[in-house]
Amino acid sequence: MATVSTPEGFLVAVDFSECSRRALELAVRMCPAGGDITVLHVIDAGLAAKVEDEGLGSYAEVIARMRERAEREMEALKASAGGPLESLIVEGLPFAEIGRIAKDLDCDLIVMGAHGRRERTEEILFGGTAEKVVRTSRRPVLCVP
Repeated sequence: MATVSTPEGFLVAVDFSECSRRALELAVRMCPAGGDITVLHVIDAGLAAKVEDEGLGSYAEVIARMRERAEREMEALKASAGGPLESLIVEGLPFAEIGRIAKDLDCDLIVMGAHGRRERTEEILFGGTAEKVVRTSRRPVLCVP
């Protein structure tokens, strides 16, 4: 009889929305004893470029502000999670970075919110981050409403 292994490495992608907070809470409850949870936030480089294009700040300034905010939010999130977590903050296209890091970490499961902080027209037309991760990932993805 074949045995079924329990996932032991979870990657939880967060944008600090309520939906992503619920995803982290669920991952903490689901993760087996001795399992690892890595919480990932991707600073959206595309958004920073658009802000620069609009003349609201340089790309570097926008990234620095976004990183500072993300670091504060991440510390608060880790403090409230109730368990030991690793965390990563990276820059890039969110869906691409989630997939790359899931592969690099050889995680068993990607957990993320089904809906993010913003619902932009582009996401309605072309799909949001969660949908892109589901379509492109070679790993199981759990989307939490």
